[in-house]
Amino acid sequence: MVTSPELECDQGVRCEMVSNNSSTGLSPGGGVSSDESDSYASPLQAAVLVGVLIIVCAFSFIDLQLLALMADPIKRALSLSDTALGSLQGAATYLSMCIGMFIVGPQIDKRDRLTMLGWAGMGWSVFTALSAVSTGFWSLFICRACVGFSEAALFPVTYSLITDLYRPAARPTAFLGYFAVANVVDGLSLYLVGILIGRLDNGSPLLRLAPWREAFLVLSVPGFAVSAMLLLMREPSRHSSDKENVIDRSESIRHYLAKNGAVFWALSGCMFFALIGWYAYMFWMPTLLGRITGLIPAVAGKRFGLLISTGPIVGVILAGLTMRYLRPRLGHSTQLRIFQSGIVGTAALLPWMLMAKTENALLVHWLTCCIFVYFAVPLAPNILSHVAPAHIRGRLFAFYQLAITLPGVVGPPAVGSLSDSIFTGPRGLLLALAAVCIGCSVIAPLLAIYLGRQLARR
Repeated sequence: MVTSPELECDQGVRCEMVSNNSSTGLSPGGGVSSDESDSYASPLQAAVLVGVLIIVCAFSFIDLQLLALMADPIKRALSLSDTALGSLQGAATYLSMCIGMFIVGPQIDKRDRLTMLGWAGMGWSVFTALSAVSTGFWSLFICRACVGFSEAALFPVTYSLITDLYRPAARPTAFLGYFAVANVVDGLSLYLVGILIGRLDNGSPLLRLAPWREAFLVLSVPGFAVSAMLLLMREPSRHSSDKENVIDRSESIRHYLAKNGAVFWALSGCMFFALIGWYAYMFWMPTLLGRITGLIPAVAGKRFGLLISTGPIVGVILAGLTMRYLRPRLGHSTQLRIFQSGIVGTAALLPWMLMAKTENALLVHWLTCCIFVYFAVPLAPNILSHVAPAHIRGRLFAFYQLAITLPGVVGPPAVGSLSDSIFTGPRGLLLALAAVCIGCSVIAPLLAIYLGRQLARR
């Protein structure tokens, strides 16, 4: 496990010693709880809250993936190009999400996080419903931008809550478990969405609208109910970082990054370059299945949903078993080595998509890449949680999430633009996707190596 040294108090700087005898919880201003032994949530309370967060994540994922599933029907209905479709997922959704994180980050350290996430869920549900009445590119662009802006709170809040729900020794398992179960639920949800789209396509409309419009409208409804659950739940107590006995509350995030930012920037940069191709692959995969193999959106959605259920859980289970096997041999560096292997494996595998000429080959390649991605993705926030001071942890999580969301701004539009302008023909989309992936497959492993060197110095 990667641990952080105690924060040092500079001369003349007011520091507060964390008492182990206090039992205070979260203050109205969002202060750090000083009880490190007794104020953690019980296993049942933690499991219930994480379960609700997983359900919220599932509906957030559905709202994001609906555009990918219905890309070709939307393209025909609104007379859009591949570049426009990529912009709707990239510039509209993910760029607005990045902007939202600048606003959300500071608030996570000050305000009730469950209330923030509850209202954010209400917001993205509203604009998912409004996407159903879009009449052109710009009206859909505005709706998708508002969905992305609202979803900016999801993962920074979730990482912050999991860190405060579990003791440091239990956090790696908690993060692995969250990502494993969340992706299974996401995949099964996407499978059910595929079934719903199939029924709508087969002439079973609910509101006599175009199938893609009804899909947006119907699937926005559950988000309101789950968001209301969050608004009724109790905020857990906050805790300081592992082995953090002194909290320098005068230290700003800028000052912290100036002194200790190498690990943060290396981790964020590594994930940024590793995920550019992956985000593009995620967005274009249903469309790719349709164009290469002729699958209709309903079938592509069901098969893609099964893959999303299978790949992450296999990756997380293998990462957990590998951690258990290597920990006696590698000690604290175990998580780092598993993270690095995931980054290197993903970078090495992504370009091989060019060899996929059939539906099964494409599905197997995506599944294999997914397994390696989920060697790395669940461990990154846990590594960050051990080097992040508690009083700025929410902001660091938000900036980290910003770094790994930016690939969604870059990847899908880049592939769409290449597909429209350079790579034409039946396999043009696949060639454009491979070009984007190959371009980023070298930088991520180099940053992973640099990250290891920086952590070794701490």
